[in-house]
Amino acid sequence: MSKQRPIAPPREAWKTEGHESHFAAIEETTGQTVQYWLDQASARLDEDEDYNVAEWLKTEHGLGDSHADAIIGYATNSYWR
Repeated sequence: MSKQRPIAPPREAWKTEGHESHFAAIEETTGQTVQYWLDQASARLDEDEDYNVAEWLKTEHGLGDSHADAIIGYATNSYWR
């Protein structure tokens, strides 16, 4: 991952489709901001593959498949699954 970290869009810019459609639910279910999760994932993406970081979000932090995919997809600017 590049040194530039992704910045979460403001709430009013969250979309109803794609990765951003999961952001409100991520905050509601985890109690953490989307920016927190983007920062956590980005730090690990510096040293690991996206699918491993998604697994880490799921197994270590209890994020669901869609939520982990949304964080990784937004952090890497890709739809990898």
